[in-house]
Amino acid sequence: MPHTPILDASGNFRLGSRRYLTRPVEPHTIYERAVEESSLVTCFRPLDDQPIDADTLLTWRTNHLDKDGVFAPEFLQEIIFCGFHSRDLHLQGDVEYVFRDWHTSRVINEPYLCVDTGPYYISNRVLHSVWRVYEDRQLAFVQGIWPSTDNDGAFSQINAAGNGYRGHGIAVPTRLCMLPIKSSTSMNQVSAHRPSMPDSEWITAFLSRYTGPIPSPLKGIRVAIKDNYHIRGTQTSLGNRAYFETSPLQENSAEVVNRLIDAGAHVVGKTHLSSFAMMEHPTQSVDYQAPFNPRGDGYLITGGSSGGSAAAIASYDWLDIAICSDTAGSARIPALQTGIFGFRPSTRSISGEGLVKAWPAVDTPAWFGRDLEMFPDVFSVLRQAEWEPENPHEPPFEILYPTDFIPEENDQ
Repeated sequence: MPHTPILDASGNFRLGSRRYLTRPVEPHTIYERAVEESSLVTCFRPLDDQPIDADTLLTWRTNHLDKDGVFAPEFLQEIIFCGFHSRDLHLQGDVEYVFRDWHTSRVINEPYLCVDTGPYYISNRVLHSVWRVYEDRQLAFVQGIWPSTDNDGAFSQINAAGNGYRGHGIAVPTRLCMLPIKSSTSMNQVSAHRPSMPDSEWITAFLSRYTGPIPSPLKGIRVAIKDNYHIRGTQTSLGNRAYFETSPLQENSAEVVNRLIDAGAHVVGKTHLSSFAMMEHPTQSVDYQAPFNPRGDGYLITGGSSGGSAAAIASYDWLDIAICSDTAGSARIPALQTGIFGFRPSTRSISGEGLVKAWPAVDTPAWFGRDLEMFPDVFSVLRQAEWEPENPHEPPFEILYPTDFIPEENDQ
């Protein structure tokens, strides 16, 4: 069996050039069947009574494991099948060759171990989740954070400094928690045995039975938050040292942050902004060094005031969404400068509670991303249920267009 890396005093370990942080799984999970003092494991959550053959395992690794940045082949030393209701695990004979190729030395059936699919670290028989630490080379973040171990909704700064110049270490969890092992069973195969119920109820029941509970569309995504939103357990900098020094540890998180967490998103850090979210260029804010734009020669400005959020999305494929704010272009300008998608929703369509306002009449939460198809899901989670557009069916009385913006060679 390959040597298992040992945790240091801060819960860090390395696999080659990869750096990891660990923390005990909540609720505290003792794994009585652990053989070694420490070991790397991968937990799989198959469907009830689902046969596991070589094709299932190979497809799962190709389509999911190898595409997850936290996973590494070393975690296949030990495999635990868990979280299904039947005590019988149906392993087909051909899986033996797969486990041999993966150098898997131990396969265990633990139907009542209720943890998400993904890589784990076992230390002193305690199951730990693993978080990969990425370097913030673009200086997009002002703080890397993760949930407090008190499980009280608060966050704390991670103990993982970056290796580069002033860079933070940002710890991210696996995305595999939202991806169950798929069944080969189709709707057509079970339609002959469907009970008498409306189509919508039957489809929901089928999906729940054969693919597990229908997850939130944002479950497992990684999110960064602009540092003009309050997050419980942290200080808010607003891009200004004096403000940060007088800012208390926040007792509550902004409404936007709470909604994202409730939807299953992982908040991994707070991002740089122009001082007090003003419309200055990022390099005009001297308290905290401006982030680097990955476009062009790497020295273009990111635009403000949400330059850190934009730089993070433009630079890091391990981040999915960056929440920012927009008053008079604070989201739209950085999106243009960094070549990403940015969206400013209608004013007051999303709660600004817990957002430090620059101009309350027009401030609104906004966000950046690389996948435009994710944006409707973000809006559906953040949208205030009672909000409706004003006069949605009435056309505008007139459209004003400044003549100095009309292209000179366009007669229209």
